[in-house]
Amino acid sequence: MDFLLVKAVILVDCLLILATLLLLLYSNPIAGIFAVLAGTCFLNFQSDLPLTSVGSVHIPDIILLILFFMLFVRSQQSSRYRIIKGPLDKPLIIFAVIGLAKLLTTNNDGLSDFFEGVREFKVIGYYLLAILVANFARDEREVKHLVCGCLLLACITSAVVIARAFIVPPSSMDTSADIFYAQEFMAGGSANILIYWSFCTLFSLLLIRGINVKYMVGCGIYLVYFMLMYHRHMYIGIPFAVGIICMFIIRRYKSTFFMMILMSLLIICVVSFAYMLGPRVLRKHIELTGERLVSVKTIKDSSTVEYRQIENRYAMEAITQRPIFGIGFNRSYRPPLYGPDDKIDWFLHNGYLWIMLKMGISGCIPFIWFSFIFVKRGLKNWKKINDKFLKSVVLGSTISYLGLGLINLVVAYFMQDWGVAIFGLMFGVNESIYRLNDRVGRNNNQISRLEALPLAG
Repeated sequence: MDFLLVKAVILVDCLLILATLLLLLYSNPIAGIFAVLAGTCFLNFQSDLPLTSVGSVHIPDIILLILFFMLFVRSQQSSRYRIIKGPLDKPLIIFAVIGLAKLLTTNNDGLSDFFEGVREFKVIGYYLLAILVANFARDEREVKHLVCGCLLLACITSAVVIARAFIVPPSSMDTSADIFYAQEFMAGGSANILIYWSFCTLFSLLLIRGINVKYMVGCGIYLVYFMLMYHRHMYIGIPFAVGIICMFIIRRYKSTFFMMILMSLLIICVVSFAYMLGPRVLRKHIELTGERLVSVKTIKDSSTVEYRQIENRYAMEAITQRPIFGIGFNRSYRPPLYGPDDKIDWFLHNGYLWIMLKMGISGCIPFIWFSFIFVKRGLKNWKKINDKFLKSVVLGSTISYLGLGLINLVVAYFMQDWGVAIFGLMFGVNESIYRLNDRVGRNNNQISRLEALPLAG
């Protein structure tokens, strides 16, 4: 009896918490979207978050489902909140449906094995955050609040990682790889997508709006984060994004060229003074960053690349056997490569091969479809946006997606549960901005027509 009473109390408590959560999300769905982003893109891996009692379902997953329920309820209550459809919705929904079908049709050895498959599948669900963002962020204020909140979250995350880097004693570490693993252990790299997108957005804003101390400090914090994380793929991805953004903006804003020269000189001066006058721990980090940068030239001869090439070969063999629908989620495709304790024989570092391996051509087609639409609309429409902040968001989102597309050849950010919700943010925010800009354009046209009419009398 006591046991049943305790279970009943726990059930009532859970229902009260759920009701409170429903009320909060209904009154402020943007806060719910931000909670999903913070829960998946902060310092922790999503797998480190508290689990619910349902398999591999985490708190951000529950919030995501509640937000979709709220969207449906709102659309039924008032025509003002009717569901807004966009060009990305169809391929995103097809992508999710194919993933769900693959999850349900994959043979699993028990319920625990099925929930391990759910852990991989729910990554696809976070792409659908785009639909929520596009429908809940309906005015300029909501869009800017959401974007600014994410930029602030990226700054806080970067600042925490920078602080942690100086707690790790570099004197006990001989190579950059040692500190890399220490930083991975502490920060997890789970915020990489968030901070990469934030850097591209803030850098675009800096070039479009002109010199601004806040934007320069923000970009500097993001760059120091990537320097201290020692991710070689980001040492390639950051210059790629900077080059592409400058290529687009310099053609439109001539003063950008001189600003880039000024910023480059400023970075060189800051690093030089930090190395000459800074504390020993700072000099050690600068030395090891240089070592990691130099190692990019010889990366093709490293064991890291060798292991990933082996992964790719095994993945291609599995893909050729099941090219249409893939092997499914949580399925082994290779023998152990990283020692006898290698338990991640389902994991693949190439994001594109991951999609082909798990979902086959049927999953790859909608992925390419919505990626192409997103990039095409971004490159075509960013110049048409009147507001400079929103213009920078569109360009930064588009270029960061291109940069991450390059990085996904070696790191599968497209299909890992940490940070993937940022892709949904990019898609949804851009669509909201296009819609807001079109609305402003229509209003201006109507005003112009009214002003052109002859006055009566």
